[in-house]
Amino acid sequence: MTRIRGRSLDELRVRGVQALQARLERIGGRFLPRLPIRGRMPATELLFDRGGAFVPGAGVDPAVIARAIARLDPEVRGCFTERSDAAERGRVTLLGYEPLWVGNPPRWHREAISGTEAPRRHWSRIDHLATAVVGDHKLLWELNRHQYLLAPAFCWLLDREPRRFDLIQAHLESWLADNPPRHGVNWVSSLEIAYRAITWCWLLWMLREAPWRPELRTRLTRSLEAHARKVERYLSTYYSPNTHLTGEALGLFYVGTVLCHSPHAQRWRRKAAAILESAMRRQVYPDGVHFEQASQYHRYTAEIYLHYLLLANATGWSVSDSARASLADLFAVLRTMASAAGRMPLLGDDDGGLLLPLDPRAPDDVRALLLAGAAALQRPELVIAAAPPSFAYWLCGIESTDRLRVRTAVVPNWLDMYFARGGLAVLRDGWDSGTAVGVIDAGPHGALSCGHSHADALAMTLALGRTELFIDRGTLTYTGPERNEFRSTGSHNTLEIDATSSVIPAQPFKWLAGIPARAQGVVCSSSHFSSFAGIAAGHLAGGRPSAHCRRVLHQRGGAWVIHDRGVREAARAGVLRWQLAPHLTAAALTASSVAIRDGAGAGVAAVFMRGASAIRIVARDVSLRLGHRISAQCLELEVDASLEALTIIVPAGRDGSLASLEIDEARAERGVVWSDAAGRHRVLSGATAQLAPLPAAAPAHADLIWSVDGVDVAGEAGHGGLIAALPAAVLCVRGDAQVVTDVAQHSGRMSVLANSGGRWLPLGVDEPRRG
Repeated sequence: MTRIRGRSLDELRVRGVQALQARLERIGGRFLPRLPIRGRMPATELLFDRGGAFVPGAGVDPAVIARAIARLDPEVRGCFTERSDAAERGRVTLLGYEPLWVGNPPRWHREAISGTEAPRRHWSRIDHLATAVVGDHKLLWELNRHQYLLAPAFCWLLDREPRRFDLIQAHLESWLADNPPRHGVNWVSSLEIAYRAITWCWLLWMLREAPWRPELRTRLTRSLEAHARKVERYLSTYYSPNTHLTGEALGLFYVGTVLCHSPHAQRWRRKAAAILESAMRRQVYPDGVHFEQASQYHRYTAEIYLHYLLLANATGWSVSDSARASLADLFAVLRTMASAAGRMPLLGDDDGGLLLPLDPRAPDDVRALLLAGAAALQRPELVIAAAPPSFAYWLCGIESTDRLRVRTAVVPNWLDMYFARGGLAVLRDGWDSGTAVGVIDAGPHGALSCGHSHADALAMTLALGRTELFIDRGTLTYTGPERNEFRSTGSHNTLEIDATSSVIPAQPFKWLAGIPARAQGVVCSSSHFSSFAGIAAGHLAGGRPSAHCRRVLHQRGGAWVIHDRGVREAARAGVLRWQLAPHLTAAALTASSVAIRDGAGAGVAAVFMRGASAIRIVARDVSLRLGHRISAQCLELEVDASLEALTIIVPAGRDGSLASLEIDEARAERGVVWSDAAGRHRVLSGATAQLAPLPAAAPAHADLIWSVDGVDVAGEAGHGGLIAALPAAVLCVRGDAQVVTDVAQHSGRMSVLANSGGRWLPLGVDEPRRG
């Protein structure tokens, strides 16, 4: 009864029908031979066999696209050549792991690291989450997506070496023989079946001029039909109505398009389109943020709908204006949070995979995807300079992509932004290669069961130009004890209170009771400063809820000031952490400041932290992609029961010099002072900030104040200084765990003053917001 409670009649109907279908399959399987698809059967004609449209890029000979990519993007050619050669030796690169030995052809039911062999029985009788049964299902399924075969396909288009195509045919024949429909672990997940089908569609198009063995091509197309039938029967309508469902719908749309003469093709396309149109409205907030609060799944959604749009456009299928607009919003969010190097922060779960790795770079590198989105949507402001063209060439065609690549750069007409519904705050200086970008997670914990969320409320990442400074620790794995470690509060750039995660992980994709209400935030923007103020609740289980307030001030082109304060009944202590990127090293300058340098020893930034202890520099593993593990340094600061901390980041000068930050012991408010090219700085925080004499125009009760003396602002002669201030936020928790705050009204609003001719005048401040 517990499992039934809260479910609609339609959900019960759908789940019941799927369970009955699976049972009938098992009963029928006892009497039907488990034979692979083989024999003398007529080939199913494919869409492009007679020159039919596929995606816009498919209007060009695939060999022409491959040669253009090899000429303009030698990194792709080198990577694909290396991976193709490795596959002949039985080694395949999967997710973030080093190349793994899988065999040639692979052992399709064997997980490569643990060696666990999944059972050969009906798919519904296999518990894919039981590591003792299948090992790491994510790793096993990644092999069976067959995306690694795109590498030898690309190489064959360039060199026509028979060994490349022989490998592809041998692996596909082996898979068909070893994976009869409905039997084995590779028929469990409808999403994995859909992604494999998409890969096969592309292989059939890319290699349409290759010397296929007729029987193999026939069996492959017949198996595509079996793939589509399985997906259609077992859609994740209620099981995982997120990117699982949209990915399955896209696979159905692909097969219905490519197998255009199948009697089921139009039904598959209609059903898939209806799902995709409906899911877009549910899964993408009005501000463009994907509802799972995970940037990798945001990327997946942008890819899924980009493929849908291009495939629909090429085949005369109508896509709604609302779906097109939401896709543009998805891409706008990606562009906004991307660093100058084109990398998105890994907020929430990092799946580690790609929908279709036509560009083999890591998923957090979104340059190629943004270029394809810009070409498809005619949105040139999405393009990041020097974006690799490979992905866009395949999807959008060479001509339309090159029109964007050669045109004068266009940048978005916004900088700072608070995507309010999705709770994503971005502070950025500009859009060039030197811009700094800070991204703060300030929204709901997640959606549905919050399976891909992390306990990362108010966590912040920071990139200084092309250098990633503070990064998310990543995900590493979806199984084992490290699954929960990497998604707990202690693994994120935020305040951990009483050595306990603000939300407690349970099973790999679930949390214990006590999911907090959404965090709240405000972003403010002016010509000289930008700011963020946000408050999040936590620790709802156990009767001692907490609240955490984070305020961020940033001077354009300069330093960052971050003030954290928490509250919890009988709080003992806390720890504030800042995870450094792996290529960076920290060295103590004083008890409260460290120097951050890159791998070549050049200065990156000076970091000051004030709390209840000296800064600790510790080493721990981070994961830049699921399965990847590397050691990196982390800055830790203990705070006492006041739960208050101050962090200041001063980027290195152009010559690599680092600022010296000191506490001004001569004044009662004990501010932090330093000098850089912008002038002499003083930051006051907490109760002592209210002791400082301020101009009459300054906000009352400000407790985070940043003054800059001697600035020389171009075009604004006469300024003798600047002040940026944030008033204190009301921060407390009641017995019902509701966070009481005025952050969304006046307490989060930044004030900026400029001294002109001896008079302090307020400067204009905007609140950029979407959703």
